[in-house]
Order: sequence, then C-alpha cells, then structure tokens
Amino acid sequence: MIKINNNSLPLIISKNIYKDNRGVFFENFNKKYLKNKLNINFEILQHNISLSKKGTVRGLHYQIKKPQSKIIRVIQGKIFDVVLDIRKKSKNRVIFKYIMLSYLS
Repeated sequence: MIKINNNSLPLIISKNIYKDNRGVFFENFNKKYLKNKLNINFEILQHNISLSKKGTVRGLHYQIKKPQSKIIRVIQGKIFDVVLDIRKKSKNRVIFKYIMLSYLS
C-alpha cells in the first residue's frame, strides 16, 4: 500500500518495502504512477547522490525563475529534512515543515 500525505509541504509518499532473506526491495520512482494516479508530471533532469558525515548540514536550495521538484531518498542512516516556503505570494509563506527520514522511509 502506498501512503500519500498531500496536505503537507512537501508531498510525502511512503512506498511499499519488501523484505526477505535476500534483503530489501522497493520501487524508488515510477513516472507513470505519479502522472496517472497522482496527477504529478515529474521529469527527472538530474540525479545526485550525497554522502555526508553525521552532523553535516547541507545547503538551502531555492529556485525563483525555474522551480524544481526533488525526490529525497536516504540510503543509510537517517536525516532531519526541513522545508521552508519563501514564495512571496504563497499562502504557506514562511511556514516550515520537517520530517525525520530513514533508509526505510
């Protein structure tokens, strides 16, 4: 079962995780599912991987002229992810949300 919290900033999609004696399997990205089931048109233009030491803070990212959507996946350990809406005309302006994400999130 895929759980979706679309009342949040950001949109949080929890995936099915299948475990057995071989390890773990899950589908990380499915463009057709996002478009057909969630009405999200998401085109991947760049894919990055970052490995950080404990206590590391990674930058604040924003785009004004060409906004970007992001997929965040933790592959080991956990992260404290924070989102802040700084759009001038947004009803959510200066509202921030945070979530603890782990490799099983």
